[in-house]
Amino acid sequence: MTVCRRHSRALALAAITLTISSRAWENEVPPDEFIVSPVQYGHGRRLGTSADTCEASLDGQPWEPLRLGVHYIDLETDLPDQTMRDFVRTDAVPRAVSYWQKTLKVRRAQAPIRAGRSCRSQWLPGKCARVRYDGGGASCGSIDGTPIMIPDEYLDELITYGGCYTDGTCIYPTVYPAGTGYSDVDMVILVTAKPDSDCGSNGVGTFAFALSCQRDQCDRPTFGLINVCPQMIDVTSQFAKDELVGTMIHELTHALVFSTSKYPLFRYADGSPRVPRDPADSQLRPYSTRYQCSTSGGLSVTYPKSSGNYMYTDAPGVVEVSSARGMNKEDCKCPTGRMSSTSSDDMQKCLLKPKGSCVYKVVTPKVVEKARDYFGCSTLDGMELENHGSGQGCTVLESHWEQRILEGELMVPVTGFSYNFMSEITLALFEDSGWYLPDYSMATKMYKGMFFGYKQGCSFAEDKCINDAGAVTFENGREKTSHFCSAEDDDEHRCSLDLKTKVQCTIKHEKAPCPQYQYGGPVKHGKSFYGDYCPIWEGASAWDCELGRFDDMSRLNGELFATDSICLMSSLRRSQYLGGGKVKIIPNPKQISACHRVECSADRKSYAVFVAVGYDGNSNDVRPVGTCYTAGQTLKDPNGEYSKEVSAYSYEEGYLTCADPALVCAVKNYPHLSLQSNNEISDGSGTIICSAVETRYTSRNMSCYFQPDYSVAAPPTSARPLSVVVTLVTYIFMIIS
Repeated sequence: MTVCRRHSRALALAAITLTISSRAWENEVPPDEFIVSPVQYGHGRRLGTSADTCEASLDGQPWEPLRLGVHYIDLETDLPDQTMRDFVRTDAVPRAVSYWQKTLKVRRAQAPIRAGRSCRSQWLPGKCARVRYDGGGASCGSIDGTPIMIPDEYLDELITYGGCYTDGTCIYPTVYPAGTGYSDVDMVILVTAKPDSDCGSNGVGTFAFALSCQRDQCDRPTFGLINVCPQMIDVTSQFAKDELVGTMIHELTHALVFSTSKYPLFRYADGSPRVPRDPADSQLRPYSTRYQCSTSGGLSVTYPKSSGNYMYTDAPGVVEVSSARGMNKEDCKCPTGRMSSTSSDDMQKCLLKPKGSCVYKVVTPKVVEKARDYFGCSTLDGMELENHGSGQGCTVLESHWEQRILEGELMVPVTGFSYNFMSEITLALFEDSGWYLPDYSMATKMYKGMFFGYKQGCSFAEDKCINDAGAVTFENGREKTSHFCSAEDDDEHRCSLDLKTKVQCTIKHEKAPCPQYQYGGPVKHGKSFYGDYCPIWEGASAWDCELGRFDDMSRLNGELFATDSICLMSSLRRSQYLGGGKVKIIPNPKQISACHRVECSADRKSYAVFVAVGYDGNSNDVRPVGTCYTAGQTLKDPNGEYSKEVSAYSYEEGYLTCADPALVCAVKNYPHLSLQSNNEISDGSGTIICSAVETRYTSRNMSCYFQPDYSVAAPPTSARPLSVVVTLVTYIFMIIS
């Protein structure tokens, strides 16, 4: 299944989850193509036959840290730029892999991981007639129609037969032998950097995609693929590098757990399935219906159709329809909970983009618990899934959280201009799958007013973002003006929630695609359909307080772009020397967003604000304008350069408004970048401990960022050239080249 994550700078990330080989939507498994059965590799003990159950394999087995093996394919050929190749192989992928190895535990495989070979057709269940590929191989997705083949040494045994009798006896066997497998890992990730027709260029288009292609007897994925679009790799700044690490973590999440094809496969911790299976065959699910769908020349749907190219599988108790944002679940035309009564017309309405009549939520216990805690809403009935498709339009469910209420989280479809965060909600999905046990201290350290939607209440999570009168519908105060904006904020400039960038209200003066997405009158709505067209405060790369562009306006405002700069509201304006002893000041008629360097006090209860002295943007050429102790406090320049009337020119006195020191100087940690849990960054008394090899610590973000050392070890005997096993041990990656 293909899903896309788009970047607000026109950067897209995609994730695909397939059962067998080709890229497709939903659970597309062509009727004549399948793997005979999930590979039985064993957990606490070796499993002897396919009759052994998941529950039996897990009985009494401990949770241990996840082990991911990485195998690079054609990287030297497809990524000739050595700087980019080294970054992918020794930085981006290892850091992403290490994050999940540190965050997740599994019931480990006790035998080498092997992939089932692809069978095109079978005589009887489990009796293969023809292999799909010459040599009996298996693919893990495809790129522009070319299958990515799993190396032969990782393949399991397969026997094909020339024929079978009705009593089950088969004749003329051909044996495709098992390879050595991949030892001491729980999942194998194939990594490629191949150009694809869906890939973008120059910062526009798809950035990467991922898939899982094999699973074990507990349905946990065991093989996956990540393809990085080579023309989209950016190594020009640390922010760009960190952004690619976040991309890799996003894609690995899809491969590990977060995809529509995996929802019906979720299990309880004891291994029993959350969604009932067929009593005669535990791999079959009674809540599945095939249908035919095409988007060529417009959406065309036939539902149901036994030979259809798509399959919908209900997942009761995992994903269910809900009522929210003005939508009544009784009006939903999708087959969820009503597969037998759904018509082709109903299904077509369900699949139309944007879907306006259905709200889907993940309703598993831990996800509900963490969603309630995140939003501060004790009655929330689940975590909403994104309702706008990112691809062909033939799927019912999506594989991302709803952008409207969780902007900036790593698993929403669109990423923005600040560091993404990992919420406990996403980690809860891992736990509720039954396959993993997460360490919740590896989620981003959260603060109200800094992260989108955090502790904003039930109305924020379940109501429309803007009411029919055009007003924001939830809490008053900074949270109101910093989440969504309305018609009165059109073209206004503010600061982002995390104070890292300047932002502007994004509202269109035109008719919305659907009436329910019209805000503030008949011709006003936001720009992003992923966010239900809610008008939001949106940034731009030139406005980032660390990476922004220094221009004439920023010179006049005394701004500086540096690692310890933040966004503050200000009407300060530098005086302009006109010559002949004359100076002119052009006052700001109102406060605008501006980037200023800050320095927090040792107790983090206040911070000094600095303005530029020179005109060249030198971040060291500064002087203090004052100290902020409380939110809303105003500062005026004591030296007068930015505040006094000069010569005969009139002047409206300028000032700077302080943001809350509790947010500016808070101890922040992004574990997916630092590889330090929230328990590890502080000694409990507020003192930050940075124990990694190299530390980037700034007063701006009060965060620890790490660049670990890399060591080379001998490859395992089962590995091919360019294979890698990544193991996190005291923040050192063991790399195999």
